[in-house]
Amino acid sequence: MNVRRKSVSERASTTFKDTGNISLSLEDQKKHLLGALQIDDFCEAGLWLHRLWKTSPSVSLASWITRTLGSFEDRFCRHSRRVAFLRSFTVEPAVQLLRAAAFAEGVSVEPYIGQFNTYSQDLLDPDSDLHRFKPDVTFLCILTRSIAPELWDNFQCLPMPECDQIVKRVCEEFSGLIDAFRTYHHGSLVIHTLAVPRFPMAGIADSSNLTGQTECIRRINRFLVEKAAELPGVSVLDYEGLIRDFGASRWYDDARWESIRLPMTGDALERIASCWLRFVAATAQNLRKVLVCDLDNTLWHGVIGEDGYDGIELGATGHGGPHRNLQRVLLDLYQRGILLAICSKNSLSDAWPVIEHHPEMLLRPKHFAAVRINWVEKNINLAEIADELNVGIDSLVFLDDNPHEQLLIRRTMPDVRVLDVGSDAMEYATAVRNEPGFERLRISREDQNRGRMYLEQRARKDALKASNDGLVSYLNSLQTVVTRVEVNRLNLDRVAQLTQKTNQFNLTTRRYSSVQIAELNASSQAQVLAWSVADRFGESGIVGVAILRFQGDECEIDTLLLSCRVIGRSIETAMLFDIIRQVQHRGTTSILGNYLPTLKNTPCAGFFEKHGFTASERGWIFNSSSKVVAQLPEWITLHAEHHERSTS
Repeated sequence: MNVRRKSVSERASTTFKDTGNISLSLEDQKKHLLGALQIDDFCEAGLWLHRLWKTSPSVSLASWITRTLGSFEDRFCRHSRRVAFLRSFTVEPAVQLLRAAAFAEGVSVEPYIGQFNTYSQDLLDPDSDLHRFKPDVTFLCILTRSIAPELWDNFQCLPMPECDQIVKRVCEEFSGLIDAFRTYHHGSLVIHTLAVPRFPMAGIADSSNLTGQTECIRRINRFLVEKAAELPGVSVLDYEGLIRDFGASRWYDDARWESIRLPMTGDALERIASCWLRFVAATAQNLRKVLVCDLDNTLWHGVIGEDGYDGIELGATGHGGPHRNLQRVLLDLYQRGILLAICSKNSLSDAWPVIEHHPEMLLRPKHFAAVRINWVEKNINLAEIADELNVGIDSLVFLDDNPHEQLLIRRTMPDVRVLDVGSDAMEYATAVRNEPGFERLRISREDQNRGRMYLEQRARKDALKASNDGLVSYLNSLQTVVTRVEVNRLNLDRVAQLTQKTNQFNLTTRRYSSVQIAELNASSQAQVLAWSVADRFGESGIVGVAILRFQGDECEIDTLLLSCRVIGRSIETAMLFDIIRQVQHRGTTSILGNYLPTLKNTPCAGFFEKHGFTASERGWIFNSSSKVVAQLPEWITLHAEHHERSTS
């Protein structure tokens, strides 16, 4: 008897219970979660945990999650963060919510909470508990009434010159706190802006007064934004905007403030915890780089194969409205540097004309770095997309309205982040916007141009396929220019970003914050080098970084990395050639290279041996006084800061 084998999708769907039902009671959802744990099904347990928190966030549930699931932390959480809170109000309930929300996102948060109103001592005392804690992220949560009580409670009695003095004093105090943090810490500092009073003392006239209460407080906030823009590792959380968006009447709780110094309602606690999570996630090396989306009933309303080009809906109103809103959010991600890809079970001849020509489409072919429109199982397509874009599977986020496709990816590709969207298309845009893995503390020029760069990379691959004269001829045709650029405050974040997320060609995989890069760059015992790449197809921006450490007559290559976008063109050889030349210019006689193997950096395993370094007990040694072994490839032109031509 012939028995048809079930597809992967069918097998997956028979092993999950009630996946499409998110209206279950809190207790029933807990039972599903605990049931999954009993059979060690952490895929299903993780889904229920995420849904549980999404539908019923509360302090009591946070306590239950911590108490019940704490022993499984290593199975749920792939990343951990040490997070400090320096505060002038009660933050403990919100921190508890943050820990649970982060747990549901796969991040373990170890908190440190400073004493009430001791933020200055915490930062200025080098022997404080804060400094011993060594936080990855520090939140400076100060209320206006604490740091500038005159502007909060007594504004009408202040003459204008005194207001200016108070603003200046507060700005100087913040500046001192920021400088103290940067003196002792390499992590990220996130500063709450100051809230404006719900009821300004001058009433409605205040909003039209350039010297009014609101404007004075906002002058301090503008100073914080300007200060953060200048300094690596410093970010601003728009606390004032958070209150405004939530609604001041729903945010403030005067009774709680008077009794326990908690200025906000229970609902507001969950909102601030969610906001904190976005900053924590942006530092957790859990960044998602690619959003892979379906087409039918996802990017548009309807099924193109059944409804046809004219039958699908994409307009701003009616059934098409939610899908158009989703496309707007995807455009925002594209500008942020998140790559977009399509994975759809469809006929290419039906679907592609919509993307190319439909007047209501906001997304066009140029916005998609990879496309899979076919009838192949989506887990296979996602693996191909990751391979084509040269990113890890764990860089992908999957958006599909079909719960069976969602389940297939969850079961077969657990490292892919599957957005848990229901049947209401109105929620799709919100689900994408709320994904913490898409957050970035800073957006570099390379981030903004990433989508374009991947299209240019596709053009390079097409040119290679069309080349009939061999690889060297193709590489010569690219007209590649590698330029060593000065590392400064304008590109510190990009250099740090490369150390944090580059895995494949990264010889030591040592991670550095922008603050640490700035310190190394200023040190006489170290040198930070960065290289940008351009060719006839376009500019790739800064893609290579090296960190050199000098001791006596020896130079150690602490870090040498290259973005996966330009691997395969011998850029790394040009970088090493430039490094050796720099070391020779400095008069250093010996270079020590290290290779620390990881699961992902095997592409650079034989790098030093290939380039003439000799193996030793300490690593790979090269005598820089000898003739340079790392020759500059003939197809690369190398420039330094002053754009002089270098030859081999």
